Amino acid sequence: MMLAYLHDPRAESALDTIGTPLPEEAWTLRRIRAAARPVIACDVKSTEGQLTACLFNASTKPTGTATLQEIQDTESQSPRQWPLPHELPVHDGMRLTWPLEGPPPGDLTVRVSP
Repeated sequence: MMLAYLHDPRAESALDTIGTPLPEEAWTLRRIRAAARPVIACDVKSTEGQLTACLFNASTKPTGTATLQEIQDTESQSPRQWPLPHELPVHDGMRLTWPLEGPPPGDLTVRVSP
């Protein structure tokens, strides 16, 4: 978990060696894997029908198409998603705002399309 928190590139391979988690461990590993990604969401706030987040790209290439997505407690749920309107440059961050319908989201991750 500490490797993921520190965004150490070895975190992904360490998580892969764990194998398939037990059902009660799956939600924790989804959050650890999200923390290990090179593109992260931070300072997430939801107020008055808006979702705002600071996004940072620690990778060595621009993001291309990416989406801010809820981390679900179970994989059977469909996560809400908010598309990034443009790519995030290398080693750069930005604050973005999206309309928010429904309750505030829980934990979030940034999914980058290959």
